[in-house]
Amino acid sequence: MKRRSAFVFGLLPALGLLASPTMVSAEHSAVTKAAEYLVNEQITDACGDRGGIFHAAGIIEQDLDGDGLLDLILDHHQLVCDELTHGSGHCEYDACQVLVYVRRDGLLVLKKAYLSIGVSVTKEIRPVLGLMDAEERSFSVQWDEDDFRILRGDDELDEDQPALAERPVT
Repeated sequence: MKRRSAFVFGLLPALGLLASPTMVSAEHSAVTKAAEYLVNEQITDACGDRGGIFHAAGIIEQDLDGDGLLDLILDHHQLVCDELTHGSGHCEYDACQVLVYVRRDGLLVLKKAYLSIGVSVTKEIRPVLGLMDAEERSFSVQWDEDDFRILRGDDELDEDQPALAERPVT
């Protein structure tokens, strides 16, 4: 058993997976300073002193509101805490927090927080974000001048249903 542990822990630094308590995964090194700061803030918030790794698939820097500036999505499905054994503290069952930030006056500002089973983003001028709530109902949101609006859902989402997935921003 000791040999296996030594091998695994010997391999982790080579893969860039063992470093400071909070870090962006080595596979995603092209994040902006503002995004890196928010990633580390989320790792600390979700993992505490245990530290963790936010994998590249959960860090999406893309213009979301059509202003030509990089915005940010952080998907807590891609955050691993506690020496690669526990997921984010911001997950409930299969759904995890998906945080959506828009850039305003040079800063990334949290605009929406969703509970979702992952997120997908199209490559349009104003991309569509595909999300799925904990009850596996898919829905899409898109920037509409001043906020993200629900476009459609599998089960004809009514005005009350998005509240299942959307978390208030504090």
